[in-house]
Amino acid sequence: MIHVNATVARDGRWWIVKVADYDITGQAAHLKDAEAVAREIIALWLDLDEDDISATVTPVLDEGIASAFLTADAEDKRARSLAAHAAKLRSEAVRQLLDTGMTQKEAAEMLGVSRQRIAQLAAR
Repeated sequence: MIHVNATVARDGRWWIVKVADYDITGQAAHLKDAEAVAREIIALWLDLDEDDISATVTPVLDEGIASAFLTADAEDKRARSLAAHAAKLRSEAVRQLLDTGMTQKEAAEMLGVSRQRIAQLAAR
């Protein structure tokens, strides 16, 4: 069995499948067909049966799009970190109010939230 590595990238409405080791290219209408296309073009090139070919296909994404997506992931991570920090600060503020002897109802009125929210924050 022959194994090949291929890449696939979008070009207009087609997916271009490249097998660099053999310097050959094919196209697929759908990404899901890229592996079959890689196997087919290698089989044709080497005059083998497609069942004798295995392929690993790696998608290639436009650098600008990949960068934007990675930036969004980093921003999401940062936002989650900030939200966790904000939740910690809220809980600490509620504990400080309750430590003064204030009731949960009074703390809720002071902070403009429900008593249930105070109970949630106090439990953290």
